[in-house]
Amino acid sequence: MFNDISSSSSSEDEGERHEDDDLNVLDSEEETGRPHTLEPGPPGPQTGPLGKVVELQYEVEGLRQKLQLTQEKRKRQEDLIMKVENLALKNRLQAVVDEIKQQEDKEKIQLASLEAQLDTMLTK
Repeated sequence: MFNDISSSSSSEDEGERHEDDDLNVLDSEEETGRPHTLEPGPPGPQTGPLGKVVELQYEVEGLRQKLQLTQEKRKRQEDLIMKVENLALKNRLQAVVDEIKQQEDKEKIQLASLEAQLDTMLTK
């Protein structure tokens, strides 16, 4: 299924070995001593208080981005309501805006909580 993938160029001798030739990207966790993870997350080590701070900063930034997208979505819906003349459609769109506002409020509360946690950790 996979063709031979080699990091050596054709100009190198076939008999020459490099330290990284023995690296197998499919090594098990037991062989490497590191767990395999595919989940996105904050870069760097995740141990101790510094790791917790970095993790919290990553969460805060993610939630800020999510909140911004929610606010943009609400704004688009509100702009659409202004252009619509059909009262039934306006009412339906307003209901959607109200739902988005509730989501936005939840995200703001979550963000405030995470920022307070982060602030507490940074002032210790």
